[in-house]
Parts: sequence; structure tokens; C-alpha cells
Amino acid sequence: MASMEALLVSLAVVLAAACAWAGGLAALAKWLSKQAFRMALSIVRLGPVPRHVAFIMDGNRRFAKKLHVKPGEGHKLGFERLEQTLDWCMQLGIKVVTVYAFSIENFKRPQEEVDTLMNLAQLKFAEMAEKSELVKKNGISVRVIGKTDMLPPHVYRSACSAIHQTSTNTNAILNICCPYTSQHEILAAIKGTVDGVHDGMIEPADIDQDTLEQCLFTGDCPPLDILVRTSGESRLSDFMLWQAAQNCHVHFLDILWPEFSFWHMLPILLRFQADFSKITASRERHHSDMRRIRASRAASQSHGHAHKASISSSHDESASDYSDHIQQQQQQPMLAQPAFLRKGDLSAGHAAATAADLWDASSDNDSTVSTHVSHSIKHRLPRVPSPVSSSSTKSDAIETRQHLQDQRLAAFYDHVRSARLAVAERGSR
Repeated sequence: MASMEALLVSLAVVLAAACAWAGGLAALAKWLSKQAFRMALSIVRLGPVPRHVAFIMDGNRRFAKKLHVKPGEGHKLGFERLEQTLDWCMQLGIKVVTVYAFSIENFKRPQEEVDTLMNLAQLKFAEMAEKSELVKKNGISVRVIGKTDMLPPHVYRSACSAIHQTSTNTNAILNICCPYTSQHEILAAIKGTVDGVHDGMIEPADIDQDTLEQCLFTGDCPPLDILVRTSGESRLSDFMLWQAAQNCHVHFLDILWPEFSFWHMLPILLRFQADFSKITASRERHHSDMRRIRASRAASQSHGHAHKASISSSHDESASDYSDHIQQQQQQPMLAQPAFLRKGDLSAGHAAATAADLWDASSDNDSTVSTHVSHSIKHRLPRVPSPVSSSSTKSDAIETRQHLQDQRLAAFYDHVRSARLAVAERGSR
């Protein structure tokens, strides 16, 4: 009996030693992994780091099915993965992260899943607004972009609270596309450009690729450098189609979003660094081409206005001669006059004044620009659905965000107009 007890004690000691050894190995493995991560971060930071990356966070439902849990659990794990991804993006020095959180088309999913997603989004927005150490530590400005008036009221309030509470953060930006499609974004950009023309801030001839880009939801963000989609699907699903069309590395990974990690991103970052000089050269060529096109267009407009003024001057002389002729006729017996003269449709200088007004209307000063700001691009921020208190953080967030975006776009429109006028002035000399 005593020998049996001694044997059991010996086995217990051996098991305890084995567990301690295994625990030590686990701790060692964890330490080595952390050191490797830090070393890899340091190596990547030695080269050019992308300023703007985007993620299509796909595969949450399949991951839940893989674990034999409900889809909602998969989405929760997906949000946790987003926080971890955002953390190492900030450590790398990436300034803008844009994520596809919810498509407008996702409202067609089963109502139970949609409600789960909306409640989870409301919870995460609230955390970002008040409790997120990651947001506070890294100075992240949270933006919820898309057709946000489709969000349920409680989610909408939390989203606006997150926008409002982080609006003064200037170190980095997190764009959460919810609910979003690229078709809606491009349509909204076109409407914003039309508003700029309607408000007299730009002329139709000023509209080009850069003008539309400024009216996109990401108009004040750097160009998109990298777009990653998980889950093995090789399509963009109506996400950032405009932004990804030029000089953007697009990668499709055969891994589910909750499994995504820095080590999956590392080869993508290294590939970006290898191609960085080509990307930079391509973007410089694009900007040079756009400047040349604008200069040519402004010079053409200047020539056209000068031609109109010349024609108007000849019209003035003709009108003056015709008036003298009419006065001579009035001293003679009354004759029938053309209908347009009886109605007073022809007046000396009318044509010249019209031509001049067409040009002067596009050269408003800064004070005039500021009067247009509050009326332009109203679509760029969601409207406050009723009922809502005027003192709520939701209303404050909407007004703050709209004011900042309107100011930015007004400054851009003013820059375009000033450049056009400068070229026109040089051409008239």
C-alpha cells in the first residue's frame, strides 16, 4: 500500500513537472512570437509605409460555422479581429484604415442576423466613443460613412456619438463603411459636384477626375494604397471601386477574417514597398497630366471669353449705329418698327455685359465662397431623423462633420477656380 502511494506521489510530481515544462514552453513560445512581431514591425517601418489601407472583412459567418456556433458569435470575433488589426496598423504608422463593415445589400439577410449585427455595431460605436483605449492612445478619428440614414435610430445615435467624441483626434482616421456601396458613394459624389456648380463655386468645365474624388466620402484621405479581402472570394463586392481603380494593390486572401493576422499582411506590405517607386512615379504622372489638362482648359476658356468680349464690342458698335439710324427715322414719317425694337429687347452693351457676367460669376471672392459653404454637398452627411433633441450629441456630430467637410470642399473649389483664373490672366497678357 505504501509503495502504491509512493508511486502515485511520484506520478503527481512527474505530471506537475511536465505541466510546468509545457507551461514554460508556452510562455517561451509566446515571448518569441512577441519578439518576432516587434522585429518584423521594425523592419517594415524602415521602408515606405502605406498611408491608407482598406479591408473587406469577409468570412465571419463561415468561421462561426467552422466552430459550430451561431453567426452572431462569428461577427463578434470579427470585431475583435478588427481591433487587433487596427492596433498593429497604428504601430506601423498607417494613417487611414477603411473597413467594409456592412453593405447596403446586407439588409436583405435574415432579420435575426441583421439585428445581431446592428446591436453589435451599436455596442462597438459606443465603446469607441467613450471606452476605447486604442482610440484614445492613437488619436484616432472615427468616421461612419455610407448611407447612414438607413441605420436604426439607436445605432445611428451611437455612430454619431463616436464621430462627435473623436472629431478632435488628428493622428489617424478609421473609416467604418456602414451601410455602404460604392455605387451610392459615386452617385453622392456626382450630386456634390452638381451642388458645387449650382452654388456658383465651380463651373461645369472645372469638373474632372480630381473634382469627383474630392466629393467622395474619403475625399480628404490619402489615396488608397492597399485593399485586402479575406475569405477567398476574388471580387470587391461594390467596395471602394473608384479608389481602388488606380495605383492600388488589391489582394485576395484565402483565409477567414477572424483568422487574419499581421503575418498574413506582412508579404503584402513587403510587396508594396518593392513597388513603391513605381506607384509614386505613376501618381506623379497622373498629377502632372491633370495640371496640364487644367491649364489647357483654362487657356481655352480665357480665349473663348476674349472672343466673346470681341464679338460683344462689335455688337455695341452695331447697336449704337442702329440706334442713330432709328433716331434719324423717328424724325421722318412714322414707319413700322420691328417687334424686337418695340419691346426694347436690344440695348447697347447688353451682349457685352452678358459675356462679362458669365466670367465674373466664376470669380467670387472668399466671402462669397463662405456663403455657399452651408448649401453645398448636403448629401455628404446623414440628416438627423425626427424626433431628436437639438441638444443631443447626434445633432452636434452631424453639424461638426458637415462644417468640416463643407469647409474642405469649399477650399478645394476655391483652389480650382483660382488656378483657372490665374491661367486665364496669364493668357490675356
